[in-house]
Amino acid sequence: MRELAIVLRREFLERVRSRSFLLSTILTPVFFLLVLLLPVLSTRWAGGEDRFLGIVDESSTGLGAELAAVLSESADENDDRVYASVITSPAPATLDSLVQAVVTERLDGFIIIPEDVVEGGALQYRARTVTDVGFQRRVRDAATAAVQARRLETAGIDAAILAEVMAPVQLNAARLTSQGETGEGAEAGMLFSIMVGFALYMLILLYGVQVLQSVQEEKTNRIAEILVSSIKASHLMLGKVLGVGLAALLQIAIWIGLAVALVGPVQPILSASGAEPGMVSGLFSRVELSLVAMVIGYLLLGFFLYASLFAAAGAAAASSEDAQRFTFPLIMPLIIPMMMTGVIVSAPQSTLALVLSWIPLTMPLAMPMRIGAGGTGSLETAATLVLLLASVLVLGSLAGKIYRIGILSTGKRPSFAELLRWLRTA
Repeated sequence: MRELAIVLRREFLERVRSRSFLLSTILTPVFFLLVLLLPVLSTRWAGGEDRFLGIVDESSTGLGAELAAVLSESADENDDRVYASVITSPAPATLDSLVQAVVTERLDGFIIIPEDVVEGGALQYRARTVTDVGFQRRVRDAATAAVQARRLETAGIDAAILAEVMAPVQLNAARLTSQGETGEGAEAGMLFSIMVGFALYMLILLYGVQVLQSVQEEKTNRIAEILVSSIKASHLMLGKVLGVGLAALLQIAIWIGLAVALVGPVQPILSASGAEPGMVSGLFSRVELSLVAMVIGYLLLGFFLYASLFAAAGAAAASSEDAQRFTFPLIMPLIIPMMMTGVIVSAPQSTLALVLSWIPLTMPLAMPMRIGAGGTGSLETAATLVLLLASVLVLGSLAGKIYRIGILSTGKRPSFAELLRWLRTA
């Protein structure tokens, strides 16, 4: 056990003292913070611009003047400020002069309201650029409201009464637990699940690959031959996996502390920008001790499972280039739940989510995402954790046999038949 503790301590200190550990500890929360805040802040920073338009009204119903008034009176400070000139009696040369004005940048664009717009005729919008989807939506909404008012007037229907009849029904969603309503909205629940899944994916991938690279480096430099002369190969592998796992756990603890400390400063920014009230506090209202324990349980067991496989792959590979070939097949089971995040989070009881939750290699990501979405029970959680633990013991034992022989073998990469022979003889 003393040798195991020495290896564990060396691997742990080597990781936490490295520059990559410091950078990833700082930059990962910064990345998540930017993902959360940039869409909100970019909307606030995108100030409106002056836009000069010509409106040709061929309908003779006054829609042109009404549309110009609505566009110029937008209350949103981020909208473009529109200055529109309305032409109600266009001459034959009007269109050519408007095109010339746009080309020479005296106008940004023009709108043609056709004579049959109330009967279904389409507005024509011409400009130097037509990629401004938001502005076109604004024009379409304003014109639609004006045309609908004309149609209601023609049909003899009171617009106020119709609006009252057609008012949409609001849906207030809240998650129910054994303690009652959590007060958590759909947006906060989905964001929490996605963040948990992405964080586990990065940690397992990041630290699992570190185990592979460490094993391969020691094998290539023949350091492993010296180490196994004084320590059992199984202890060497276990100490390496545990040491790297403790470094991952330390990093998680730091991230959780930073996240809790940032709740207060971030919430007012999001609230002032129109985000769902209590979105961030809703996220952290979910951070209960039992939930943290379950997520860490899946993380550690998932890490030990993958780290054992990465260690075996590093020991079996003949060179560092050869080891890279093992990486993609090993991380494929991690990529599948990430690709299916939308399905898992929106439908945590779907067949796909259930299947991914009971496959040991996809379980470490699928189950925390389902738990975050509130789609699992305590019995299912306990059963999957037991299954994952059993998988760690079985696959860890098989990986240990490959590691024991592979770490001392040199030459070409072993074939599949040779790997089976190693498993039988180790």
